[in-house]
Amino acid sequence: MLIAASFPPTFERFTARARAVLVAADNSARSLGRGHVHPEHLLLGLFAAPEGIAARVLAAMSVSEAAAVAALAQAADTAPPPTAAGLAPDLADPQPPAVAGTGTGTGTGTAAARRLPYSPEAAAVLRDAVAEALERGHNYIGTEHILLGLLRDADAPAAAMLAQLGASSAEIRVRISEMLRGFRTEG
Repeated sequence: MLIAASFPPTFERFTARARAVLVAADNSARSLGRGHVHPEHLLLGLFAAPEGIAARVLAAMSVSEAAAVAALAQAADTAPPPTAAGLAPDLADPQPPAVAGTGTGTGTGTAAARRLPYSPEAAAVLRDAVAEALERGHNYIGTEHILLGLLRDADAPAAAMLAQLGASSAEIRVRISEMLRGFRTEG
């Protein structure tokens, strides 16, 4: 029996807000001169959907985009740059979906639509987001699932950044559960 979390991420069940997060993460990685999207870029991307559950939870915990950017910059100053050998260039479905109306991809041709591949750690976060959604019985992947995917590995740098910013994994999980309580599907 195969476990759903072992499959590479696909994006058809990602909500429009979650897809916007993926595009923003790509833009964040590019603006920082990275060749791959890393989990920290996914964290920054969550702020691109301010009406999403993840951004609302982070805002309620006084975690701002500016604070996350500063924490990422501080981490970049203390961490050695990643080597190309540590990154997987051809992950299955490495391109986040294009999101209409996000203002990304200026220019023409496929170069404008080409997205950066995910680092193995970012791909794992997206698989964990899918697993989080499945464990909750959800048939979609929203921004809250991406946030939960970032927290699934407590030793990961993005989870450490959130903790440093005052957003504990336990409190995030409680707040997400409270916000989702009114959205449960029947059936």
